[in-house]
Amino acid sequence: MSFFFTVGAFFVTVEKRARGGTMDLRALLGNTLKRQLMLLEALHTKGERTSEELMAELDCSLPVLLNDIRFIAQELPAFAIEKHKGFYHLKLAEQTDFGQVYRWALAQSPECQILEVLLYEHCENIAELAKQLFLSFSKTQRALKRVEQELQKLMIQLHYRPLRLGGSEPVIRHLYYRYFQERQLGLSHLFSELEARDITLFVDQFLEQNGFRYQRIFVERARLSFVISMWRIKRGHRIAPKRRTFQLPEGKTWTNCSQALQARLGLKLSERKAQDALWLHYHDELIFSADHLEQALTDPIYHRRFQWHRQLIDCFDQLLQTPLSGTERERLTVLLQNASFLYPAACPPLDVLRRPRQDFLSVVAQMDLQAVTGTYQMIAAFLADSGWHPDFGELYTYLLLSGTSEVLLRLKQQTSSQILLVSDLTPTVEFFLLEQIQRLIYGRYQLLIQSHYQESDLSQLVIDAVITTGPDTDLGVPTLVIDPALSPATIAKLQQLVNHLSNHKN
Repeated sequence: MSFFFTVGAFFVTVEKRARGGTMDLRALLGNTLKRQLMLLEALHTKGERTSEELMAELDCSLPVLLNDIRFIAQELPAFAIEKHKGFYHLKLAEQTDFGQVYRWALAQSPECQILEVLLYEHCENIAELAKQLFLSFSKTQRALKRVEQELQKLMIQLHYRPLRLGGSEPVIRHLYYRYFQERQLGLSHLFSELEARDITLFVDQFLEQNGFRYQRIFVERARLSFVISMWRIKRGHRIAPKRRTFQLPEGKTWTNCSQALQARLGLKLSERKAQDALWLHYHDELIFSADHLEQALTDPIYHRRFQWHRQLIDCFDQLLQTPLSGTERERLTVLLQNASFLYPAACPPLDVLRRPRQDFLSVVAQMDLQAVTGTYQMIAAFLADSGWHPDFGELYTYLLLSGTSEVLLRLKQQTSSQILLVSDLTPTVEFFLLEQIQRLIYGRYQLLIQSHYQESDLSQLVIDAVITTGPDTDLGVPTLVIDPALSPATIAKLQQLVNHLSNHKN
């Protein structure tokens, strides 16, 4: 992915490379479904919008926009698009999360339905696939071609006779994990409540007895990946474990899990199958303990990739005015390793419908554009020198900025904006206002206080903007009139001013 930053009225967009690039589940959605998803996202993230703004953003006519709104009202009654005084806004029903929109979009897409069916390998050819999904042969053929084009970006091959997926087995399993995670389909989707409980207990006990620290998202990932892997194992797709030092559950836990798999998949649990299904740990894809890291580093391939990530962390450390500690270096290196080790070097990372990385970087860039651009440019240069896929630039920027404590304060300061505070307040109130601004407003700026200077010295100051609590001043620079009691709206205006100055100077 390549970032294009537009300053002034700030925004960040992420543009997919025209020459292939990241596999994106959004590309599997039809144009109408994709537009309806974008409509809901725009109202959810950006607040109220006029019809003109929505038509420009969605590149559609007013009749098409109104049809989409009516369709959403029928399909998603918990997401009401209402109009008040010329502005559309989204109203969610109580106890409704926006993730329901993504689950709905995936369920509506024939391409995504095809992707899901391909996991189970029930269909030998297109005719059988069309019959199972209640689609015409021609529509299934077209949808399957679009799926194939996206899979090729992950270096996954689609075989037609019989219909099967081939390529990097870790990448295929990770693709299905991300897909089912986005659809929020857990074990209960494939197993009875009792069977799901027995499988969950087996995986949880494995994690606990081998000392993997509890993190909900990774526990859920281990459970879901275990089941996805068993389906792949059932069809003859295997991953050889790199180590056999972990302890598997025994006794009743083993027996109950084996019976659940036998009942649903016709698959008898064995030590080899258990290790294969727990490949995230046996294949060193996820490292959560010092002991496991020490074992993983004995593998030449893992060690070489780890050292490469450590060099990247060294480059990032050069951007900080407060150096990383040894513990921070190792933690960040493992963080990058865990996020990318399953991908071949020439393979881009996978995107689903949600955009957490882009949303996070957009918010950070509004507070400190230099932090995002500087980190991204450093990573992009490092990737280019190493021959790695450039789309990892966004992923690594996100991980380093989100994974480093107080990162915006630690990044080296570059050009700082000079802002003059002009007030008619008492010294104590003025001091309190100064403290509030410095505490609430992020960015590279220095506040100068008018009362600290002689009248004759003010003309000699080189300032970029003025903040005043009194009448507007004419000093030839942007001026913001504020109330001493900082309201949320005033805080937003101050932050926008600092962002604008920073973007303009750099």
